[in-house]
Amino acid sequence: MDPRRLFRALVFAQGLLVALSLVLLTAALDGAEPAVVGLAMALLAGVLGLGLAIARLNARRDTGLDQLRRTLAFVLRRDTPKAEAPAKDPEIAALVRLAVETGERRRVAEIGNDARFGAAIGALASGIVLLSPTGQISLINGKAKAVLGAGRALVGASIFSILGRDDLGAAIAHAETAGRPIHAQISRLDGGAVDLEVAALGGSHGTLLTLESDVADWLPGCDHALDLHDRAPERPAPGDDTPLVDLPITVLDTETTGLDVIKDRVVQFAALKMLGEQIFPADAVERIVDPERSIPAASVAVHGISEEIARAAQPLMRQWDALAPFLEHRVLVGHNIGFDAAILRRAASSIGKPWPEPRRLCTARLAEALDPQEIDFNLETVAARLGIETIGRHTAMGDVLVTAEVFRRQLVLLRARGVGSLAEAEAFAGRAKRMIQAQQESGW
Repeated sequence: MDPRRLFRALVFAQGLLVALSLVLLTAALDGAEPAVVGLAMALLAGVLGLGLAIARLNARRDTGLDQLRRTLAFVLRRDTPKAEAPAKDPEIAALVRLAVETGERRRVAEIGNDARFGAAIGALASGIVLLSPTGQISLINGKAKAVLGAGRALVGASIFSILGRDDLGAAIAHAETAGRPIHAQISRLDGGAVDLEVAALGGSHGTLLTLESDVADWLPGCDHALDLHDRAPERPAPGDDTPLVDLPITVLDTETTGLDVIKDRVVQFAALKMLGEQIFPADAVERIVDPERSIPAASVAVHGISEEIARAAQPLMRQWDALAPFLEHRVLVGHNIGFDAAILRRAASSIGKPWPEPRRLCTARLAEALDPQEIDFNLETVAARLGIETIGRHTAMGDVLVTAEVFRRQLVLLRARGVGSLAEAEAFAGRAKRMIQAQQESGW
């Protein structure tokens, strides 16, 4: 049994015994039978025994076992553990230090290998882009960033937010049929075209793009996240008792024309799948959407999707089928996910598409419930407190990737608090009274 639940159960039992003992002692003082007095004394002895058990369990809880569990969970997932005061038990404190040092040595080794790999790819004369099967950028060197635009050509971003989906999709299909690299000229969403070589690598290996660059300077290094090619296994629809470690999750974010869930519309959506703490960025979708209305300048300043870019995309009705598989039989996770759900629910209704009303977990609510003493629950702030670097903010996929990392670490912290199932996580998030009130006041 989980030590926290055992501790709470013992405290509850102790309270019941104390109350019953007092009732019986009161009866004894009023002249009750000796048997009643004996039972009262036996119950008091039980209270004392429970008190000793609680004291021992509490002392055990204070040794730092929970801290060791949290540290090991973070290290095994290649995360940086949160800084905490040393455990009281010197042996456990030593184990925590060993786990942290082991994780740091592994991290340094991986950084060294990444640096050597990046130097080799960065030294190439051509721009190199590796795409996952869903079109996410999983590797890109400096020359390719210079050609495509460093602000949008980021690892995890969709290449289709930069290059025309129809043109590039046709080129990839041609390369697959030909069984060899082919040359193509691909239109850019911001105007003009890019000459490149397309090599379809097959299976989950994705597509390699080689771009000729007229940039004379050497641009060393490359960014990569090759796990973007992994796929999520299928799981049954989640229920109350579904363990968090087996929870089928979709992390979701939308960029919109504004913040009014009644009047505003989607201009971009992104979603990726998780299974418990494991992130599968290859199981992802990101699309720019034509909202079929004007986009205020204030909104363009946030997400960077101008009316010209949006008009080159298809309306939501034509793209809903790409999103639908991410909504069915999964728990939606997002930072202020209630907003995204509300705006998509209304959009589905307006275009005649079914809305499955998925269960949701809000990372903003969980952040307050886990750290109620904090006051700032902005996504960047929450990520920083968890040691997560934020890049690509206010693009749908950029926010999804950051949110997925935040939620992954929150799951570790939830398990350390004894929260193990979907229903328990929903109840725990319900403690975030300030976030709940602010979200309700916003209309969702």
